[in-house]
Amino acid sequence: MRFKSKSAILFMLAAIGTLGYFTWHGLHGSRGVERVAELRLKVERLEGELAQLKEQRLALERRVVLLRPESIDPDMLDEEARALLGFVHENDRSIPLDRSGGVAAFAE
Repeated sequence: MRFKSKSAILFMLAAIGTLGYFTWHGLHGSRGVERVAELRLKVERLEGELAQLKEQRLALERRVVLLRPESIDPDMLDEEARALLGFVHENDRSIPLDRSGGVAAFAE
């Protein structure tokens, strides 16, 4: 393979260098293949965290509904008052009652 001039050699080197530059940045750059894979993993992790936070929020909203004045649950009020005032003992047990006064089914 014979080149007729130095300009052809310089052009080939520049083309190879440019191709190498764009290939490297396409794989390892801020928007390259590796970065996209990292971002996808981060999105999956954050979506899992978001799902957990939504579950926690729903649980808190359910407890808040029980403390509203129009629908206050006497057992919840008693539980919160004892905890706040420090009258809760580690051996205390509570038995949930349904609206008719009977023992509600619950799992321990």
